[in-house]
This record gives sequence, C-alpha cells and structure tokens, in this order.
Amino acid sequence: MKTYLRIFFSALLILVSCTREPLAEEGVETVFSLVADNADTKAVGDASAVDQLSVLAWDKDGNSLDYLTFTCTQDGPGRFSAKARLVRGVEYTLLFFAQKEGTYTLGKDGCLNLSGFGATSDAARDAFSAVLKMKAGESSTLSLSLRRPFALLRFVSSPADQQVAWEEHRLDGIRSRVELENVPNKLNLLTGAVEGSVKASFAEADAPAEGEMAYVFVPAGETESLVNAVVTVTAEDFASVRQITGIPLRRNHVTKIEGDFLTTEGVLDINLGGD
Repeated sequence: MKTYLRIFFSALLILVSCTREPLAEEGVETVFSLVADNADTKAVGDASAVDQLSVLAWDKDGNSLDYLTFTCTQDGPGRFSAKARLVRGVEYTLLFFAQKEGTYTLGKDGCLNLSGFGATSDAARDAFSAVLKMKAGESSTLSLSLRRPFALLRFVSSPADQQVAWEEHRLDGIRSRVELENVPNKLNLLTGAVEGSVKASFAEADAPAEGEMAYVFVPAGETESLVNAVVTVTAEDFASVRQITGIPLRRNHVTKIEGDFLTTEGVLDINLGGD
C-alpha cells in the first residue's frame, strides 16, 4: 500500500510540475516608456499639467481585455512608464491615454465623449495618447511617443496691438472667453475619428500671459477642418469682440490667430502650424 501511495504522489508532483512550467514561461513582464511630444517645451501645451496614465487593451479580434492590470508611474513632466505581464506570443492592441487626473472619462471603447469644454486657457484640458499593436515576448521594453489628440488653438495679441492698447487704455486684469462652432464632441482615440458638430463654449478666465489672450484644446481629426470663433476680451470698462470664420484645425497641430484683440477690429493672421 505504501508503495502505491509513493507512486501516486510522485506522479502527482510530476503532473503539477508539468502544468506550472508552461504557465511561468507564458507570462512576460513588459515595460513601456512613454514621453509626450511637447514635454521638453516651456510654453503653452508643454504637458506639465498631465499627471495620470491609463491603459486599455484588446486582443487581435477586438475583444476588451479589461482584466489585464497595468502599473503606471509618472517619471517626470510628460513622462510615464507602464508595466504589465502579457502572454507570450499573443497579439495585443494597447491604448495609452495621459491626462490631468479626473479631467476626462475614457470609455472602454477607447472614446472620449465631451459634454463640456471647460474654461479658456486651462492647461488641465490638455491630453496625450498613443496606440500600439504588438506581440508579447518580442521585446521586454518598448518606447512610445504620446501625441495630443486635440488641436491647440491660440489667440495672440500682436506687439503693435499691445502697444496701442497700453497707450490708449492702460489695460490691466485682462480676461477672455471663447465660443466655437462646428466642433466635434466625440473622439475615438483608437482610430483618430471624430464625430459630431456642436457649439463649444469655454468659460471666461484670466489671460494666461502677456500678449496671450486665450488658448483652447479642441477635438480634431487627422485631416484639416474649419471652425468659427467668437472671442471676447475684457478689462475693467474695456471690451472687444472678434468674430472669426474659417479657422483651420488639425489633430496634434497648433493654430495661431494673431492680431488686434485689444484695439480695433484690424487684421488677424491665421496660421496652422506643426505640433
């Protein structure tokens, strides 16, 4: 009887050992290093307000893998790392989304649905994302660039405008608000597609810097689109309202509108630049 028991337990130990070894080999710890495009700039949109990284995962058939756990760490302004154990040989689609904690709600489908647009010149409204298709086990460390899924729209007073405004009005305590038409209110971070066309109202706030009247972050697609704007600038008993049509926007690009916001309704230069 003892001999049979020894044989039984030996066989059981061999079976357990055989089942455990492949599982240990399947789990591959993978580290992702992510840097926002504008992390090294010291100006509007420098990613300094972004402090939270989220990761969503899908399999090759598009099924959500919400049971996967990613450990995310902020390594510096606009810099993050994420770590997870993935199954060797399995293909994944990963969505990385960095934002100011609590600003946006990221759906499980990888979409942002916007019901409000916040205030003008709010750095917390900035965000960055990246999509990666990969097979686990091919590399233990991967580096990615996070790109802004919005367009950044800047309204800037020209030097001549500022000079005249100071001489005529001695303006102080400048505040501004922005209203835009034809703005998408749904953004698919997986595909880059945008949907909707709404009126976006950005609440009044202090001008962010000398000469910088306001800036806003706007959902935008990969191809150029046009929006209309009403920009209101106030300072004590001074008020200026500019209506601007046909402003070009593009995802991860900056549109700069520069000219007379503090004086007369003069010329405005509109320039769609790079990121």
